[in-house]
Amino acid sequence: MATIITIEGEELKLKNLSRDALQKAVGGYIEVIRIPDKGRMVINEEGANLGLAVNNAASLIYGQRVYGDVVLLDKDDKV
Repeated sequence: MATIITIEGEELKLKNLSRDALQKAVGGYIEVIRIPDKGRMVINEEGANLGLAVNNAASLIYGQRVYGDVVLLDKDDKV
């Protein structure tokens, strides 16, 4: 099961991993980024250009600035 991490740092579970559900969760077109030894994160590919707020919790996990709400995928989640 995946976890949505909001810009406020709230964590919500996400069971539906369809493209539409992921796009709704991040608020736009998705980009899947790999996090070494931790899995993957789904982000809004245009988050910085759209002026979305920095997601501090997700940025700490990824090691770089991440913008907007994200979906953190378990290693076994298939997208």
